[in-house]
Amino acid sequence: MSLKYVIGIDESGCGALVGPLVVCAVAFAVDQPQVTVPWHGVRGDQVLRAGDSKAFKDADKRAALEAAVRAEARACAVIERTSAEIDARLFSVIFPEAIQLAALRCLESLKVIDPALVAADVVVRIDGDLARPALPCAVECLPGGDKLDWRIGAASLVARTLCDRRLDALHAEYPRWGFDRSRGYPTREHKQLLAERGPTQAHRRSFRPVRELLPQPRGIEA
Repeated sequence: MSLKYVIGIDESGCGALVGPLVVCAVAFAVDQPQVTVPWHGVRGDQVLRAGDSKAFKDADKRAALEAAVRAEARACAVIERTSAEIDARLFSVIFPEAIQLAALRCLESLKVIDPALVAADVVVRIDGDLARPALPCAVECLPGGDKLDWRIGAASLVARTLCDRRLDALHAEYPRWGFDRSRGYPTREHKQLLAERGPTQAHRRSFRPVRELLPQPRGIEA
């Protein structure tokens, strides 16, 4: 049997101090051409190609590609975990679990459209040098994979776009913490604002830069 589908997996929000972790898995037929979008800009017409979301500084371009990826993918699964869930169960548990769950849900969706699907028909490619999740098909973990395989890049676009929407909502709720600029990541400005104003309810209290600013529990006094 020959390979029929490639599933790309990537995340957004992994290193952030606030907001959700978003993991996306997108499946494409192995012979699917790279997803593209025509773009008419002030600098002339161009063709946008699905790939690493970090390569697109313009949010409108990312959003256009994200919509095209969702439209052309054979299957798409998104797993979102909030700051509260991360704090309750710890990131080291949540992250690999979310990757595995996204892959399994994507595989389930493929099985619906292709009931004859078998393990040899699918390969899952994940961005990063990670422990391989237990899946009923081949798995490849690729450092820098969002630049090496456009399907992983396509997953990064979906994950990044949703994560940014969540941070936009958090910025509207907490406008004095600059989430529209830091996107939740520990930039110099973000850490300075944390030190001056303390964490919001949306911050990940289990992450050290936030945890160190929280009141420490008092010991038992004699």
